[in-house]
Amino acid sequence: PNERCCRNGPIASCVNSMRVFSKGSDLASAEARRANRVAMLLFFSLLIHNFPEGLAVAASALESDQLGLTVTIGIMIHNIPEGIAIAIPCLKARPDSPWLSFILASVSGLAEPAGAF
Repeated sequence: PNERCCRNGPIASCVNSMRVFSKGSDLASAEARRANRVAMLLFFSLLIHNFPEGLAVAASALESDQLGLTVTIGIMIHNIPEGIAIAIPCLKARPDSPWLSFILASVSGLAEPAGAF
C-alpha cells in the first residue's frame, strides 16, 4: 500500500480509497455491500436535499423572526429521522465503525447551513 501511495501520489491514493469505500468493495458479504449502497445513496440524496432547506430557513428568517424560528424548528425536527436513515444502513454495513455513521449523518446535515448562506 505504501509503495502504491508513493507511486500514484497521496491524492490519487485518497481518491482510490474513497472509491473503494463508497462502492463497498472492501466489504465481505453481499448484504453488507447492499447496506453500504443504501447508506451512500441516502447520504448523497439527503446532502442535496438539505441545501434547499437551508435556503428556506434563510428566506423565512428574512421575512420575520417568528416565521424563521418556526421553519427552523420544523426542519430541525424532521432532520432527526433523516440522520437515522443514513446511520442505520451504515451501521449495518460497517458495525465496527459507529463513528462513520455519525459523521455521514452529520455531514449530510451540514449542507443546510451552507444553503442558508
